[in-house]
Amino acid sequence: MSHFCGLVIMTPEYAENNTFEDSLEKYNENIEYEPYVSGEVSDYEKVRFLEYYNKDKVNEDAIKNEFVDTHAGVEGFQSFEDFKNEWGSDDRNRYVHTLAYDHKDEYCKFFIEKFPELFADFDNQYEEHGEDWNGSCWKKNDNGVWEKWSTYNPDSKWDWHSLGGRWGKSIKTKSGEFVDKCFLDEIDWSPFKPEDYEEETQKDWSGKEYHPLKDSVQYHYTENDVPFCVIIDGVWYERGKMGWWTFVSDEKEKGDWNEEFMTLVKTLPEKSLVANYDFHI
Repeated sequence: MSHFCGLVIMTPEYAENNTFEDSLEKYNENIEYEPYVSGEVSDYEKVRFLEYYNKDKVNEDAIKNEFVDTHAGVEGFQSFEDFKNEWGSDDRNRYVHTLAYDHKDEYCKFFIEKFPELFADFDNQYEEHGEDWNGSCWKKNDNGVWEKWSTYNPDSKWDWHSLGGRWGKSIKTKSGEFVDKCFLDEIDWSPFKPEDYEEETQKDWSGKEYHPLKDSVQYHYTENDVPFCVIIDGVWYERGKMGWWTFVSDEKEKGDWNEEFMTLVKTLPEKSLVANYDFHI
């Protein structure tokens, strides 16, 4: 479950016939589509299914530990020491599960070689447990390929949102006000000054040190710290794909996203309408 901030912008022409809500509706996770094939079922998805329903045969922690041990020193496989330094965690199980996930292809090959009969029995087991696992939304086509059927909105970006929310009043205007709605040309994108930050550092969740803003300084978006996404006349642009627990995939570097965001915004009419939203997915 993740929260993230974004600006919804409507140019004057678009705003004549649309609202901020109209701009967002396409990306509503609650929209249900007619059933469609969303892709093929991967070996990794089959393996995860088999692990769950065969706990009497597969000790998941043990098999992942064995997988990691057999790949120790292989290029691209993070060592436990490097993992501890990066994540600040000495949880061995978390380490091996992370590596198995990061190296899905290698892990699937390892699992299938270790449990060939179990993997060959996937069809029978899915027939028995498919409804419980995922509503039997995997179906085998006429060519013997397992496909994923879905009614999920492929354009989903949010399941609910609110104006401002956790990032309420994060737009600073040139007159010094802090608001959630204004015209584009009213926004002050100036970065914070060095004196706005505390001298002492704090650590974020990953252990990285940073200088927090002073209590007397109100946070707001700047050209160096833009929102996670921007929706312009109904078209969604984002720094990356937001997932569970604020994990982001395909994430752009902060500097690159700041530049892309500001380039997009600076091309728009000055009297475009802007609203600040808190999104949840």
